Amino acid sequence: TNENGCVFSDTLSLTVNSLPELDLVSDTTLCFGTDLLLNAGADFEAISWVSENRRDVGNQRALIYRVTENDRIYLSVTNENGCAYSDTTNVVVSRLPVLNITGENEICDGDIVQLSVAGIFDSVNWISANTGLINSNEFTINVSPENSDEFTILGFTDFGCIDSTKFDMRVNQLPAVDAGDDVLACKALELTLGSDLNDPSLTYN
Repeated sequence: TNENGCVFSDTLSLTVNSLPELDLVSDTTLCFGTDLLLNAGADFEAISWVSENRRDVGNQRALIYRVTENDRIYLSVTNENGCAYSDTTNVVVSRLPVLNITGENEICDGDIVQLSVAGIFDSVNWISANTGLINSNEFTINVSPENSDEFTILGFTDFGCIDSTKFDMRVNQLPAVDAGDDVLACKALELTLGSDLNDPSLTYN
């Protein structure tokens, strides 16, 4: 209404654009070396992945992030309407087993040898290349392979992380011995003759 009492009105339309919807993975714990799929969930006008430890990670909608240390990952996006949004996820790394094998790696056929595993793990499996699984969850085993063999030791943590190591064992064959055919022999006898050996009337054959 102005000073002359005239009245006028107008309208203004206001459109509220929605913020981008993100589908970022929740906080997670993974084994060392695991590949984590990071996916923004949609094609945005702008995407930025930033790692607290590695800084700029990439600007793709989806990418593979190899987990090697505890980290925090930031995702920032902008949609076609210019609206921006961001989210974060925390990644915790669980250690892999550590396996150290001791034992003789060269033996003779028929020998029985002891193999032992030490390190950081919760359970183990012993696998022979020749015979397959030979033992489960024993830290020390006795083996007597007939031929050279490769042993794989799988280590497990309670969280579910797995690692392995190998142990090669060479088996030397025993020498071939041939003493010839069996022989039948008479046992030598020792006789004592009671006559006078100087008696000329006695004859010995």
